[in-house]
Amino acid sequence: MVYTCVFMLFGFGAATLAGTNAALGVVERSALNNVVYPAAASVAHWAALAAAAVAAFAALGFLASPRGTRAGSGVALAGKGLEEASGAPSVALSARQKKLDVVSDFVIGAVFGAGLVVSGMIHPAKVSGFLSATSAAWDPSLALVMGGALALCVPGFAVVRKTIKRPACAVDFSTPTATEMDAKLALGGACFGVGWGIGGICPGPAVVALASGVNPTPVAAWLVAMVAGIAVDKTLLRKSIPALA
Repeated sequence: MVYTCVFMLFGFGAATLAGTNAALGVVERSALNNVVYPAAASVAHWAALAAAAVAAFAALGFLASPRGTRAGSGVALAGKGLEEASGAPSVALSARQKKLDVVSDFVIGAVFGAGLVVSGMIHPAKVSGFLSATSAAWDPSLALVMGGALALCVPGFAVVRKTIKRPACAVDFSTPTATEMDAKLALGGACFGVGWGIGGICPGPAVVALASGVNPTPVAAWLVAMVAGIAVDKTLLRKSIPALA
């Protein structure tokens, strides 16, 4: 949560100070006074997409459950590392579950990408419109997207963790355990926020935007620069600055 607050704060500051809205050609008019409601056909399309996603996940869970670990089946792992880390007896995934795990990853990625397209978050101007909080063209769309996601995920995770011992296609739930904010996390959040505010885009939406053909040249250049930044961090910064290792 602290990391999120850090990159959001720096994102707001960077977009406002750098004039990202102007650079992206965002028209200076209030989005709040120019709300565009989707057509009924579009809403029906999105509802069908959501229903298909729910059906796909339900089918995957059903296919994995006969050999899943929720019923206690599976082969105990020889190593104790995972068992000690999770606090629960370790089990190995069957070949069926491993295949379904790959399929579920694909479906999750497809649903996430579709959500980004439907919400318009693959367009840098949408993100910049939200981060430019002092602009007359301030657009709260991103906040609504994040709020909608949290409204579904927070209670969803709570229910799942209380009712399901283990996921159907994984050995255990991968839940963050870190509770402290260190300098590396704060610095990373600040760097991410500045880049996000200046460019109006981040890794996930950039990949989807490139696949969708939205501003392909600048988005491709952004992705190349991102990969270069990761390479510099791994090969130079972490070696020359021990605190970042």
